[in-house]
Amino acid sequence: MSNNIKNYKKECRQVINEFKKVIKSTDYFNSLMKNMLKQLPTKFNEACKKDYIDLKEYYESNRDLEPKTIDELFERVYETITKGPEWRGIKDPFNGLPLINVFAKTIATEYGFLFFGHVVINEHMMRILDLWK
Repeated sequence: MSNNIKNYKKECRQVINEFKKVIKSTDYFNSLMKNMLKQLPTKFNEACKKDYIDLKEYYESNRDLEPKTIDELFERVYETITKGPEWRGIKDPFNGLPLINVFAKTIATEYGFLFFGHVVINEHMMRILDLWK
């Protein structure tokens, strides 16, 4: 592995760890994140049933892959920004949109709008996107 790739991965890990630290050390963000993760199995699926009936199989088959902890969620962010995107099959609505695949279900919860709408969270997301580009 080249030094450029090693340095990039190290920087990604640092940015993600700083983001996690802010979430875990701030009661408000920590509470929002934990509640988003608790709402994942039902909120997103119910909201999308009427618009994405054909994708029911995708949502149900991927339910066990949903992150259950903050660390697990951010490990997926790290994996996403340090690897190329994968084709996951025709029924995956997020092909070609790997970070949306990580965050879509959390954003779709009641707590997700509060969390991702906060300026501090957006600053950290911007750092991740700047790295990934």
